[in-house]
Amino acid sequence: MSPPKGFVEKMDFEHIKGAFSSADVTRLVVELTAMFPNDPDLGRLEELLNRAFAGAPPPIDVQPATRVYFDSIATLLTNERLKTPARHPACQYVPRQFDFVADLGGVESWSIAQALNWIALSRIKPTKTCAVVGTMRDDGIYIMEWVAHHLALGFEHLFVYTNDNTDGTIELLTALSRHGIVTLLESEVTGEVPPEAKAFGYSLHLLHELRDYEWALFVDSDEYLVPAAQFGNSVPNVLAAVAQAFPDNRAAALCYDWLWFVSDMIFERRTGLLCERFQHARPHWLSKCLVRIRDVYSMRREHHPEMAPGFLVLDSAFNPIDIGAIWERRTAEYSGGRINHYWPRSFQEFAIKKARGAALGPEQNIYDRPYDRFFAWNGHAIDENRHPTDPNWCKILHDRIDALRRLDGVAAAADRIEEEWPLILANVADERRLREDYERNRVEPGPL
Repeated sequence: MSPPKGFVEKMDFEHIKGAFSSADVTRLVVELTAMFPNDPDLGRLEELLNRAFAGAPPPIDVQPATRVYFDSIATLLTNERLKTPARHPACQYVPRQFDFVADLGGVESWSIAQALNWIALSRIKPTKTCAVVGTMRDDGIYIMEWVAHHLALGFEHLFVYTNDNTDGTIELLTALSRHGIVTLLESEVTGEVPPEAKAFGYSLHLLHELRDYEWALFVDSDEYLVPAAQFGNSVPNVLAAVAQAFPDNRAAALCYDWLWFVSDMIFERRTGLLCERFQHARPHWLSKCLVRIRDVYSMRREHHPEMAPGFLVLDSAFNPIDIGAIWERRTAEYSGGRINHYWPRSFQEFAIKKARGAALGPEQNIYDRPYDRFFAWNGHAIDENRHPTDPNWCKILHDRIDALRRLDGVAAAADRIEEEWPLILANVADERRLREDYERNRVEPGPL
């Protein structure tokens, strides 16, 4: 549901930032009471503000979300005052009680605590250019390519959320985290909110270290950003072009449409990189986004951001787009780049993806697709839909992967995942039954 017309424009916190910067508690109480007349924390707002500005945690008897956000504010202000860089662990845990960070209501449902935390976060000055925020589960066999791909594009770090793994994903991500390649965030899911929305919400509102980067790409582990040729496989080149085209800094998000790679309905998984295995694709109108973090209110819709007032969302060709129409079917725009979406892959891989959805609640279980969807959302490999990967790029990825494998513990973890993958598949279904499912559910590809 869209917010009432004009609501987001009213939720402009710029006029509060001055009072926050000067720790003007009296003015903040007046301003926030006007903006949030029904907030349950209004009666204790002065106390909460005074404690936060003093660097003290909130009282233990406030509601959990209030306590989390005001604790975040106090930590941010203390670090700022001491001018001491915060130490952030390479592996972190996001408990089930943090479902509220999924931010499903968007800015129109924010509390005073969340709004003030957003203001406090916006005070962090980034020192780096761009990072990836990604989600995955039991995707160990793809991790090395996914990480190498985005590092090769110029992303400086990857923040990876994952949950309920059985295939060695945690062990490989832990090994990579020890070398500063990724930050691993284990998120405990309840089935009450989409895991991706919880991950994206946590990263925007509570992952302080993400604010050391000016831009972030929000994607899943089967999604690979591919800038157009004119940018030389470089995300920093893309961002430099955005800055040149919009010197007023109003452009704060780039939406890249999916190019949906198809597998010709193959049954068996083959070895090799995804970009080598799959060379045919169909256009798709949905997108994922690269956003300037400080200007984003919410990523609750996952495919596009909700921006602070006055900022632009662009397509890959730098044309401003209407976010309200982003869910309407349209012609995909690839002139500035795309997201390679490797969704179908092989039937064996699809079966594992389908099975892992069992951990989620029925309303959020988007992975437990019926078997016939593998065929309906697939496609035949024909000359007209061939999108070959540049062999030079494949070589770059192989070299990157080789370099990652030379890091202590990484090759062993990656090899163990590959060795145990047949056992993961066998736990899903024996080959005879899976082949029966494959034959019984065959249909011709339909519209995406």
